[in-house]
Order: sequence, then structure tokens, then C-alpha cells
Amino acid sequence: MKHFFICMALGVMALTTSAQQLSLDAVFGPELNRIDIPRGIRPMADGSHYCIRKGSSILVYSFATGKSTDILINLAEIEDVDLTHFDDYSLSHYNTHILVQANSEAIYRYSTISDYYVIDCKTHKCTHISKQGKISLAEFSPNGKYVAFVRDNDMFVFDIDNNTETRITTDGKKNNIINGATDWVYEEEFGLVKGFAWNPESDQLAFYRFDESQVKMVELPIYGEVYHESFDYKYPKAGEDGSNIELWVYNLATNAKQKLPLVGNKDYYLPYIQWSNAYGKLLVEQMNRLQNHLDYVLVDTKTNETNTLFADDNKCWLDVSKFVHFSPDNRFMYCLSERDGWNHITCVDTKTKSVKTITKGEFDVAKVNAVDDKAGLIYYTAGHSTPLNQELCCVGTNGKNDKILVGDGCNTATFSKDCKWFININSSAEHCYKSEIYSTKNYKPVCLLAENSAVEEAARSFGLASREYITLTVDDTVTLNGYIIKPQQAKEGKKCPVLMFVYGGPGDQEVLNSWWNRNDYWHQVLVQKGYVIACFDNRGTGGRGNDFKKCTYLNLGIQESDDQIAIARQLATWDFVDAGRIGIWGWSFGGFMSSMCLLRGNDVFKAAVAVAPVSDWCYYDNIYTERFMRTPQTNPEGYANTATPAYAARLKGNFLLMYGLADDNVHPQNGIALTTALLEQNKQFDMFTYPNQNHGIGRYRKQLFEKLTRWIEQNL
Repeated sequence: MKHFFICMALGVMALTTSAQQLSLDAVFGPELNRIDIPRGIRPMADGSHYCIRKGSSILVYSFATGKSTDILINLAEIEDVDLTHFDDYSLSHYNTHILVQANSEAIYRYSTISDYYVIDCKTHKCTHISKQGKISLAEFSPNGKYVAFVRDNDMFVFDIDNNTETRITTDGKKNNIINGATDWVYEEEFGLVKGFAWNPESDQLAFYRFDESQVKMVELPIYGEVYHESFDYKYPKAGEDGSNIELWVYNLATNAKQKLPLVGNKDYYLPYIQWSNAYGKLLVEQMNRLQNHLDYVLVDTKTNETNTLFADDNKCWLDVSKFVHFSPDNRFMYCLSERDGWNHITCVDTKTKSVKTITKGEFDVAKVNAVDDKAGLIYYTAGHSTPLNQELCCVGTNGKNDKILVGDGCNTATFSKDCKWFININSSAEHCYKSEIYSTKNYKPVCLLAENSAVEEAARSFGLASREYITLTVDDTVTLNGYIIKPQQAKEGKKCPVLMFVYGGPGDQEVLNSWWNRNDYWHQVLVQKGYVIACFDNRGTGGRGNDFKKCTYLNLGIQESDDQIAIARQLATWDFVDAGRIGIWGWSFGGFMSSMCLLRGNDVFKAAVAVAPVSDWCYYDNIYTERFMRTPQTNPEGYANTATPAYAARLKGNFLLMYGLADDNVHPQNGIALTTALLEQNKQFDMFTYPNQNHGIGRYRKQLFEKLTRWIEQNL
């Protein structure tokens, strides 16, 4: 196989003597972070317009010009709407009503309970559908006549015209039964929050029922008063049983509900559902617990008959895709599959069950943006020419005329309903986010919406140094993509310390041709203090096919840390690198990686920082962990080999461990286990914990980076 990578500096912001020093105040301030991009784009039914929220108003814009043509509604003028915090909105299919979400309170990472209002766009009549208490996941039916939602773990349907609600389920109970929403682990690992789906005809509603009564509880302390409170929720760890799951369908005309004949329990997952274009037929993804076999099952809700359209297998694991598209006549189903070694768009003939790969080549499709059934085109994003880019591409539904439409850099596209227009947001290492409207007649931009030249100028004023994109070879034959950022001292031939940044988890990519994020800005603070920054995507990361990503199977962290250690050894030989001052840091999986690298590479790393790290995969959730490691019962050696406490005796360098005490994702148990192991070995290290903070440590994030800066200056 041949791979072609960018091996040159893409940045243009060289350090200059006149540049002002970059501070953490600037890193967290507005000058570098006030990015102007269209947010909350809602394409309208006519195909020619889209909506964007501006303050309390929802404005209508033309795809042809990018100009505002109307104010759909000004919510500040609507009585009885509490917009203390205006969080989101959605439009009914024919744009006759708006569903407004406000005053949200977080449940888990993505889920919330909120106030919801239905507003008639013509009369401005407002109906508060959450008067009896905040609700979750409110969604219009396709015909715009109803809103489905979840309250207190039960499923409801609200009739807009009659101003009445119907309760579909009655057994919902916290930490016991969930109807219409998902449990913690489905939300976190499958990204599935909304546990229901309207059929196109708006007379049937499919919904999940989670029975998590037998799942073990996690209790996280929340401090503040004389006695602390406890945040309790169900969290199935590796090897432990998860929720028993059922799928039900509610019929609005008969007010009856029925259970579908599918298995979803401790040995099966149902990670995605979608109605097909054939009346009453629901597509269900059904996956085994090992997550290496996935069935696309079509269920007839009238007869309860099931029909497996496509069965996908992998010797390691399968990534769940939320992309399923049926042709208008229901003859073809399009999905994503790695069956030929790369993640590609795949077409399944629903009658003959024949399978055809639509996109072909040594690249992974990252996302399908839109399908134009009329024109027979599929728009998708992929690292088509290089894994460093995320290019917007197009291919015929017949697999022909595959081409890149918008290249260089990373792209995010939102299409009009008829696929005649799209708004593309592009960024690269050279340029901040640029938003443009394109026509699909010739794939040329028709107008510029924003280009953020002020942010670029601010970056230049701080003298941000360029990323240099390179590849290094490990194990004689494997090339790894990476970048380095050199301080002025290195360019002058002086020996400099190196701080490596790592995430390194399955399918992740940190080395991309994209604009700077806050971590990047903080790295620039260190660059100006004389540190070299280095980042490399080890084996196990994404964008380079099945074999590259899945060679870490059953030993998560071993091959990955071996690669990072090998890179550090190579960096140590470079003329401008101080071989005795190489460090590494990471967050979450990256914190696990930095710990592994310091402990297993104790002869090359002087220092490491681990923020919110997993320390032992036995402590992490079953869906994520078993996907890559199987269970502790069937892979005890793999779990033992990848537990960082087992390497505590090997600690030589400086180590800083940081985590939140209310982390619902990577529990404090991980930090405590590693701390205990290091104490048992009489090792000296530093530790810093954040009370009442979750995985992102959002409230004290600036303080965290101030702490990191001082610690690195003192210890590396």
C-alpha cells in the first residue's frame, strides 16, 4: 500500500521579534476564540432558504445570496416564553411551527431536561408543553401535528391542535425503567440520546424501553453543604451486565402499543433505529455484545416479521454507523461498512441481498452529509487524498464519478433539503474557519458568509509558530503522521525540551490540517517559552483503514504507547532536542496513554501529565471497553497488561495526575487506583483533584492550564 502525506509546513505565522507574548489570558480570551461561523443552521422545506438564530430572533436567509430575507419570529415578542437561557429550536416540516428549547439542565454529557414551547409562526400563539415539569427530547412529528417527548422516564405525545397530551407509558422510574430515552452508556458510547423515532406518516412511534434495574450503581460525591450529596446513576463496567432493552411501537390511531420481536439485553445491543420508506417497516441495527457482528433487521410492525437485509462482520470490532438511507422505492439501503478493509459507503439490494461497495480506495469515509435521490448522488466527507484532510466529496449512487469537491483542510457541510445548495465551513493550518455557500450546479462558491480574518490577524500578532507536518517510521515499515512546532531557540540551533501531546485512542485523529483549538493555543504559550511541541497519531488511530486502526485489539494501550515511545526515542536524536528533557501529556484516553508512556518508557520520558485518565480498563464502561478488549473474564491477560497500576514500580520521572471528583465518565476510582499503587511502591508524584467537576473540568479549566504551565516549567 502507498500513502501520500503532507510533509511541509502549512502554517504561515512565523515568530517575529515584534510579536506580543501569548498569555493564558489571551488563550482563554475572546480575541482568539470569537469565531464567526453560522451556528444552528436549519434548512427550510422549500430548499431555497435556511434559518439561523440571532439573539432571540430566528432569521430566514437565502441560499442564493446568503442574505437575510425575513424574520421568521422574534421570541422576545412572544408572551409567556421564559427565555432566561435560549438553548435550541427546531422547525416543523412545513415551517408552520417552531419548537423552542430553553432553560436546560444537564443530565449526562448530551442529555438535558428543558422547558419547551410550541409557537405558531403566523399567529404567534405559544403553547408551553412542559408546564407539568421540564421534559426531554421533544420532537415534531413529520406532519407537524404532534410533539413526542419524555418526562420522568415516560413517553408522551402532545397534540398541538387540541392542546392535549397522551401518556404512552406509565412504568418509568429513575435508575430503573427508561422509556423513550437511553441509559448512560448508550448515550456515551453509541451517541444515542433520543430513544424514539416517528414513522414518515406520523401515525406510529417506535421507542426504546431500558430496564436498568439490575445494573450496578455508581455514587459520586457532590460537596458544598455540611453533608455532601450524592449523584447516583447506573454504570455497567467491563464484564458487568448492562440494561435489558426492548423496542416498542405505539399506534396513535388505536392508542395501542406492541413489543417488537428483537433481542436487546446483556448479550445484544440495539444501537440505532430508523423507519424505512415502506409503510410500517422499521430498520433496527442489532449487534452482539462483542460488537463484531451487526445485523440490519427490517421489522414489519403489522406482522412482527423480521427480515435481515445485511449482516456485517469483523474479526475485531465494528463501529456503529448512524447513516442509513433507503431509496424512495425502498429497493436499496445505503450504509457504511469496513468489509473491504476501509470504511466505505455500501449499497444493499433489499430484494436480492446483494452488497456493493460504492466508494473505493485507500481512505475512510468519515461522514455522509447528504443523499440526493433525484440526481443519484451521495455527498460525503473523507480523507480522500490524505488522512490529514477532511475533504467534501461526491459519488454517484452507482459508484461512479467519485470526486473531491472541496479539498485542502477540514470541511463541514450542511445541505439544503433539495441538495441544490450547501454551506461549507473550511479551516486549515493556514486559515481560520471560512464559511461559504456553494451551488451544486458547478460546485463553486456563490457567496462568502464569514472568514474570520480578525482571528488570523490576532494569531499573527501573537507570533504563533507554524506546525510542520512530517512522518516518522517505527518498526522499520510503519509510518506515523505527526507535526512539530519549533520555538525560535530550536531554529537557532539550541537544545530545547520537548512536550509531546497524545490522545491515541481507537479511531481518533489529532494530526489534521485544521485551525487551532484552545489546546493548540496553550501549546504556543510553551513554544514561546522554548519548548518543542510534538504530536503523532499512533497505530490504533483513524483515517488509515481497518488494519491500522485495529492492530491494537485486545491489548489497548500497548502498541499505542510503544509507538509513542519509539517516536520519543527518534526525537531524542535530533540536533535541537534536549534528549534528557522529553515529556508527554494527555487527557482521558490521552491521560491513560501519557501514564503508560512514562511508566513503560521510563528511560526516555522525564515527565508526564495525565488528566482524567483511565488507569485500569476493568473500571471503564462495558460498551466501549469490551469493543476493544472483550471482557475481563475472557481476556484476563489483556486487562492485566494494560492496567497502569501494574507498572507503578517503574516510575522514575516526574508525574502529575489530575482528575475531577465528580467525573461520571472516567470515575475517580481510576485516579485513586493509580495513586494507591504508586504509594505502595513509595513513589513520589504530584496529584491535583477538582471537587464537583466532571470529565471536562469546565469551571476550572483556565486554572488547570495555569497549573500545567507552572508544573511543566518546574519539572521538564
